[in-house]
Amino acid sequence: MPDEKSIVASVAGVRCCRLFAATLDADSLSKNDVGLLYSPLKAAFANDKKTKFCRKEKHIRMRNFATIFVLVSKVQRNKSMVIKKSSYVKGAANYGQCLVSDIPQIAVCGKSNVGKSTFINFLVNDGKLARTSKLPGRTRLVNYFLINDGMAGEFLLADLPGYGFAKVSDAEKLKWADLLEKYLAKEKMLKHVFFLVDIRHDPTADDVTMYNYLFKNNIPYTIVATKADKVPKSQVKNRTRSIANYLKVGEGNIIAVSGLAKTGKEAVLDRIEKVLVAHAESLRVTDDEE
Repeated sequence: MPDEKSIVASVAGVRCCRLFAATLDADSLSKNDVGLLYSPLKAAFANDKKTKFCRKEKHIRMRNFATIFVLVSKVQRNKSMVIKKSSYVKGAANYGQCLVSDIPQIAVCGKSNVGKSTFINFLVNDGKLARTSKLPGRTRLVNYFLINDGMAGEFLLADLPGYGFAKVSDAEKLKWADLLEKYLAKEKMLKHVFFLVDIRHDPTADDVTMYNYLFKNNIPYTIVATKADKVPKSQVKNRTRSIANYLKVGEGNIIAVSGLAKTGKEAVLDRIEKVLVAHAESLRVTDDEE
C-alpha cells in the first residue's frame, strides 16, 4: 500500500479530483473524469497487487473510491459535508422487517416528542421528509431514509421509536422496546447514534437508561440537545454543561441544535462526515488485509 502523500501527489493535479473533494459529490464526476482519476491512481498503486481499479466505478461506496474519499477529504476539502438528496425507504414494525443493506447506518433516538422528526427534516433541508406531530408517540417503527443516494457521503438514517410515552398499553411499550433494543444490538451496519435530549430539562430516567445502554455496549454516540431556541442564547452553554454533568460526559460530545433558529447543523454534519470517513477507512484497511 503506497503512503498517503504519494497518492495525494498523484491526484492533486487532477481538476476533477479537487471538484470531488470540494463537493463530496461523486455524481459530479463524468465518465471522462473517472478516466482522468484512473490513470494517476493506478500509477500510485502500481506495486500494490491487492488493489484493483475499475474505470466504470465512480460511487463512494465502491472500494476503489473509498480510498480517494478518505485521502482527499483529509488533505484538500475545506467545506462541510452537504446533504443533497434524501428519500424515505421503508418502516419496520419488528426487527425481522429491518432493512438489510451494506450502506452505513446512522440512527436517531430519544424520548417521545423530543424532536427527532424535526431534527431529521432540519438536517436534510426537507420539512416533510419525516412526519412531525405535536402528539408524542408518533414514531412506532424504525423508519429508514436514504441520504445522498449514489453519491459521496451516502448513508441510511434510521429514525428509531421514541420511548417514555405513557399513554399506550404496556404490551405496546414492550413491543417498541424490543424493536429498539434488537436494532441497537444486532444492526451490523450501525456506525453512530445521535441521542436526542431536550435542552430545557435534565435527562429523564429513561434518557439515563438509554445513555447507559449506548455506553455499556460501546455504541458510538453523540448527544444532541434539541429545542435550543426555547432557552435564552446566554443559557445554551449552561444547559449543555448541566446535561453533560448529569450524564457524566464531556461537553464536547453534546451539540445544541435548533431547527427554528437553524443552529448546530454544521456541527452535526461534521460529525456525520467523520463517521463516514472512518467507515471508508475501515473498508480500505480490510482490503489491505485480504
